[in-house]
Order: sequence, then structure tokens, then C-alpha cells
Amino acid sequence: MANASLPFPLLTRRSPPTQRLPAEEARFFHDLVEDLDVSVEWLRQVVDGAPEPAASSSALAHARAWAGALRDLHGTIRALHAHVDDGPLSRLFTLDGPLAAFLSCLCAWCDEISTDVERLVAKLRHREPVLGIFPYDAVNESLADLEHLSEALRRGLADAHPATDEACAAWRTLCDDFEQVLWATESLHVSLASEPAAS
Repeated sequence: MANASLPFPLLTRRSPPTQRLPAEEARFFHDLVEDLDVSVEWLRQVVDGAPEPAASSSALAHARAWAGALRDLHGTIRALHAHVDDGPLSRLFTLDGPLAAFLSCLCAWCDEISTDVERLVAKLRHREPVLGIFPYDAVNESLADLEHLSEALRRGLADAHPATDEACAAWRTLCDDFEQVLWATESLHVSLASEPAAS
């Protein structure tokens, strides 16, 4: 992942290896984000490649909006993931911690949404009805589950408040990036709650 794609520069000073996340745990987070990269890009191609008359339907307009909201969320996840190499903050990314639980659940959910939107586009190609793709109750339940995990993560972040000025600056950036992930997650859920008209 190129540093130029991040909304903030990575810290130039690196901590000794003993303060970094073990390679296998760092790889877990890298794999999560890379898998999501592929899923989001594939969905973009599927939506953009829909032929007429599906391409002009209101249902595909919804699919485009959902794919766009998913890309926005993906961008915030990448920014949060960038902190895996932020020296002392990397300890927050241990596999048994709340950040791993939250990101694992969120990335799995994003992959499911991508698959569901792809199914919607396939239905449009075959001129099948597309109502009920994302049941309202399921969307609300999903948001509640992620909010529950986010509360545990907020407590974990508060407990991890560092002592030095330099570490505090990085910690505040991580917390801000986490809030952006939450905002984008909620925004996508709100978008999913709006079902397309039958086509």
C-alpha cells in the first residue's frame, strides 16, 4: 500500500522490533485489507459493466450508491489499518484484542455486502425482481452488532492512551481514523436501508 494514498503521513520514526506487532499478526490485518481491496474493486467492475436496460434502472442506481458507500468505508478501513506499523500503537492490533474483533467482523460484513450487491446486478441482467435484497431488520441487527463491538474498542483505545507527546499525537490520529470508520459504517447501513424499486 502506497503511503501517498493515505490521508496523513506515516510516522517517520520507527520503534524497535520488540515494540512492533509480530509478523504473523501484522500479516492477518494486511490480508484482511488486501482481500477487501479485491472485493471492492471486483464489485466496481461488476456494477460498471452492467448492460442496458439494467444500466439505466433505478435499482442499479442504488447498487452504484451502495458500491460507492462501500468504497468510502474501505478507504477508512485502510487508513485505520495503516497504524499497524505505528510502533507502540501496534500492540492494539493483537489478535485477541477488540480492534481485531471489530475489523474482522467489519471486513467479513463488507464482503457479504459486496456479494449481495453482485447478486442484485445479476438479477438485473436477467430482469428478475430485486426487492428485499437487504431486509430492514437485518440491516438494523448488523449495525447494532458492529456498534456493540465498537464500544468495546472505544474502551480499549481509552485504556491505551500513551504517555509521550509523540505517541499521543499518533494515538489521536488512530482514534480519529476509527471514528471515520464508524461514520462510514453507519452511512453504508443507512444507504442499505433504502431498497430499490422493482425493475
